[in-house]
Amino acid sequence: MNRSSGGQPTATSRAITRRTALGMAVGAGAIGVTALSGCSDTPDPDEAVRSAAMNEERALIATYDTAIAAATGEQAKKLQLIRDQHAEHLTQLGALPVAGKSASPSSSPAAPLATGQLNADQLATLESEQASARQASSLQAVSEPLAMTLALIAGSEQMHASWWQTS
Repeated sequence: MNRSSGGQPTATSRAITRRTALGMAVGAGAIGVTALSGCSDTPDPDEAVRSAAMNEERALIATYDTAIAAATGEQAKKLQLIRDQHAEHLTQLGALPVAGKSASPSSSPAAPLATGQLNADQLATLESEQASARQASSLQAVSEPLAMTLALIAGSEQMHASWWQTS
């Protein structure tokens, strides 16, 4: 510290160095970020829509898993192909940004919508019902990315229904 001959601090010793100012700015920024990190707890207006769609996709996956276990040969391969597409739907729903937090698909198990060996008519009906539900939920979604994803899933599920109707 610079002192005058009388022991008093001089003007140069009271000046803040650039290093000190930078350290104070970084510290203040860290405190501000920490304080504001709790402010992102705004509720997600799409939580109910997203959760319902994810739960229904899990139920479809469980339904296909049950049907695959009861199927053989080519039928099992067809079921697996569509089951994998439903798994991709679930992944896409979980990958969307969520207001106030990061989205993460829950891996909680779901009960199948139907059990045992399902015939093509039953699968077509099931897929058609789910397509209608996704279309309705796409209209309820607030965020554009979620609405678009749900609409695309509805289209995919309607194609599954059409495919089962022609099988």
